[in-house]
Amino acid sequence: MKLMSPTIAELPRFLSARGGSRQGYAELQKPLAALEAEIRHLANPMSLSPLAVSDGIEDQSSMAPRVVAKTAEIVERLRYLVAMELIFAATGVELRGVVDSMGEGPQSTFAAIRALVSPLDDDREMSADMMRVARMVAGPRN
Repeated sequence: MKLMSPTIAELPRFLSARGGSRQGYAELQKPLAALEAEIRHLANPMSLSPLAVSDGIEDQSSMAPRVVAKTAEIVERLRYLVAMELIFAATGVELRGVVDSMGEGPQSTFAAIRALVSPLDDDREMSADMMRVARMVAGPRN
């Protein structure tokens, strides 16, 4: 969100290369906020709902299977958040004109993103871009 704010990042609003007549990455702000809210919700500890088990002998169950399932759900959502951040960052360094001055690691990450997602020269649907980068973030098994 901060990268899309000209006041904070000193970059064009919504990282739009063509200025105010285009929405840039504004359409991803709501999914980004929703993912973040879901992650916060899933991060609530299971211990908030204890139940006595073993005929009242044990006062709490670890809820381990559900904790593992919630963790997997959080990781899946984080992949999409990281994918969006990588796309935004690639655009930000292009708009700043600093691609050639980055170190080897950032340049290889930038190249990997640009191999999957072309620069946002004009408004377009971005879910396919986000999906490709999220698959990359997930690694070769996914």
